[in-house]
Amino acid sequence: EKGLKSFQLEFTSNAGLMEFVQYLESQFLNATVKSQSVNRIEFLIPPEKKRNLLHDISEMQWAGEYIKDFNINNSSLEDIFMKYYEIDNLEEERYCTNSINPAFDVNSS
Repeated sequence: EKGLKSFQLEFTSNAGLMEFVQYLESQFLNATVKSQSVNRIEFLIPPEKKRNLLHDISEMQWAGEYIKDFNINNSSLEDIFMKYYEIDNLEEERYCTNSINPAFDVNSS
């Protein structure tokens, strides 16, 4: 079974990223954005859409500039679930660690 393709793109400017996001939303309706910052985006698309997207990101300009850098990985639904599970567990561990105060002793009067 083919998994989803994970694309990580870096842009020279935020304007380029914003223009790309509009393109992504209009041309790849089934894309799922995993994360986005000022000039980076990571998203998932079905493998059969990869060729179309690769052509466009290599040929097109975004706010007058080409994409600065990109990375493509395979990503199965199991991988996505495990990453989510790991993040959820890390958040829970951080919460538990921060909520324990070793200076507070329940038995002291």
